[in-house]
Amino acid sequence: MKLWTLVENTSCNENLKNEHGLSFYIETQKHKILFDFGQSDIFLENATKLGIDLSKVDIAILSVPGKYAQKTADFLISSDIKYIWNFAPTVLSVPKDVQVWNENLMGNFLQFTYNI
Repeated sequence: MKLWTLVENTSCNENLKNEHGLSFYIETQKHKILFDFGQSDIFLENATKLGIDLSKVDIAILSVPGKYAQKTADFLISSDIKYIWNFAPTVLSVPKDVQVWNENLMGNFLQFTYNI
């Protein structure tokens, strides 16, 4: 597995931009994964500078605030991503050929702590 940081608060490389937020590109033998997006399109700029082709991404992990989730999902769908792991506290409206796995962190946390 390989992991690249596309966005975070600081940068060790003067050619890459930074901002508050986080975005990772993860490559495994089977998948190309985009984990979150930061606050702007800086993740796109940095990916290009790093030579990463985001058009090859097949899984996106979405953990943005609920009010931005659908707009972000729409961008992912327009980029032909077919699998979204959704941590945002909202239900996404997606075409039938896009699979979404919804996580409910608060519900899972409550269930976890109930059993302790």
